[in-house]
Amino acid sequence: MSWPRVLLGIWIVLTIGWLVFSGFFVWKLWPQYDRFFQTPGNPLYGAMVRKHLTEHLALALVPPIVSLLIGWLVLWAVRGPRR
Repeated sequence: MSWPRVLLGIWIVLTIGWLVFSGFFVWKLWPQYDRFFQTPGNPLYGAMVRKHLTEHLALALVPPIVSLLIGWLVLWAVRGPRR
């Protein structure tokens, strides 16, 4: 059994679950703006949507990346650096 492959498989499954949960969270909290803001070409509406997406994109991507880096560092520390 190759522990790095097992841990990578677990990380992939957890990351997919996290992204599904985050996508549902973004969809559920999608801002409901007034009809004034939803006029075509309104730059304020576009700015609010971009702000919402960038905030939640960080929430969706940072935890899996950080967990992958921590797992890689722990595996590197346990196995020792290879030359």
